[in-house]
Amino acid sequence: MKTLELLAETKIAIRAHRTAHKLYQARLAPTFSPFAFIASDELTLSSLLAWLLDATEEATHGQREAFLSAFTKLLDLQDWTPQMLAGASRPRLEVATHRIAARQRRLDILIESQGYAIAIENKPWAGEQQEQLGAYVRHLKEAYKDRFHLIYLVGRQAIEPSSIDADTLAREIEAKRFSVVRYLDLVPWLTECRTSCQSDRVSTFLDEFQRFIEAQFGEAKPMSASRDLEQRIAGSVDDLEAAFEIAATLPIIRRSLLELFESALVSELKTRPGWRLSTGLTKAGTLLVHFPEGISPFGMGFLSGDSRSLIYGLHRVATITNDDEVRTILRDAGLGDSEKPTVTWQWYQRAADRSDRAWQITGDWQSTSQPWAAILRDPTSFAKEFLELADKFRNALLADQAGVTLTSDDAP
Repeated sequence: MKTLELLAETKIAIRAHRTAHKLYQARLAPTFSPFAFIASDELTLSSLLAWLLDATEEATHGQREAFLSAFTKLLDLQDWTPQMLAGASRPRLEVATHRIAARQRRLDILIESQGYAIAIENKPWAGEQQEQLGAYVRHLKEAYKDRFHLIYLVGRQAIEPSSIDADTLAREIEAKRFSVVRYLDLVPWLTECRTSCQSDRVSTFLDEFQRFIEAQFGEAKPMSASRDLEQRIAGSVDDLEAAFEIAATLPIIRRSLLELFESALVSELKTRPGWRLSTGLTKAGTLLVHFPEGISPFGMGFLSGDSRSLIYGLHRVATITNDDEVRTILRDAGLGDSEKPTVTWQWYQRAADRSDRAWQITGDWQSTSQPWAAILRDPTSFAKEFLELADKFRNALLADQAGVTLTSDDAP
């Protein structure tokens, strides 16, 4: 059967690649990235972009307005003259406004010059809040009239915004006051920045940032067996049909393995009196563990429906007013820092195999077999690992009763 033949040949190609990888690892270090050692969450990426777009003398990259100029060219912002670029303010992060501060909404990045503004709403993984972009447009219009450009920066797909009405969106895009930009769309800009950069050190960092974006938000896996397989499959109708047959079974396989994981969790919870499981990854996309003390449940889920971005943390099931306090408690307990709280998650991290994560596991469950193989090899151990992590969060909150939040379904 052609499908089985392709699977057998794929395993051979992967083994050959792993052997070759060992040979060139010392010289090329293809999997090295400085971003493995620093947080690559939304706030850090915003800070990095703001640093690149800083055209002031204080900017440590030393290139003045060169990077900002290339950015305005990428977006075709013709109103930004050389004089405006040279006089641009230092980018501000997390900018509150009087119109939207009541809902704790803040522009991620704001750059001003001579009455004009560039605003960036950075959403590499999270989604929009209700009416969020519409509120930003109204504020920018009031503050800068029509002299602004709002950039909605998203991860993998240029999804049409949902938090602004369609007519307003169409009008602002036509007037060149609104753009939806993917992270991969920044690659030509970073290439231009490297070309114009006079500092070798900064140029090297730009190259690493570009590699990070391509690896995080792109499809290709550098220096892998994928390219050889692509050439093989694309050159044969039989192999192409076999590849599609294999791909069609992957969602079924993932669902089966998630059910195996959830079944192992149910068994392990029998040894923990008062703990219970609700919803599930296969049904609702979120798996929650509830504790007998009535504190916020611990859970895991995917930011998108394609299993690319695993997140875990404390789920919000009631109105929460002490997000900052809980964040401090968990950080002091050695569990790391949280991304910005959402209406669904009181505290959460995107999974990553890094030392600054509470759970050091890959977050991409779409293009790698690593987590699935771990479940298949020993679902009980995987379930125990997840519950041990849940216990760390539970113990941290119980150690400081100020961080305990009674939930709507568990409160006495």
